[in-house]
Amino acid sequence: MTDYINKIITLVLIFVMLVLGPLTFSYLSEELTTQRLILNEVTNFLDKVTDQRYISQADLDDFYLAINSHGKVLDARVEQYKSDDLTDITSGDPRSKAVYYIADDFKNIEKKTLDKGDIIKVTVEEVAISAGRRLIYLILRIDEGRYRLTMSASVR
Repeated sequence: MTDYINKIITLVLIFVMLVLGPLTFSYLSEELTTQRLILNEVTNFLDKVTDQRYISQADLDDFYLAINSHGKVLDARVEQYKSDDLTDITSGDPRSKAVYYIADDFKNIEKKTLDKGDIIKVTVEEVAISAGRRLIYLILRIDEGRYRLTMSASVR
């Protein structure tokens, strides 16, 4: 009787070590590589836009294509924030403070010039879950949640 139990335990351990271990490692390695590539694309886009001081529809299209070319289905939102200097007249304090407000979300543009000090904010969110991630969740109950990245840069 104990011989059968030992064989069953051995088969379970073999399955875990030879199938689930490499499968999990492969999935997580691919997932982290994809996230790093998306981070690089967002950084490259922000550097390009802040250096050239304008944004065009072609820049946005190239960015959307670049982030979705790494295997994830992502939605990106690009926003422009402008600053205004506010002084508090009622308290008599001559110091001013900068207040940022959203100026544009770049839905329909041809070419838009950016002012020095404007902030460009990019938010990237995962829309769909991959088949590998669904499989890992069904087998091991590992889920990191939807991928979300927000970065911003100031126009120089």
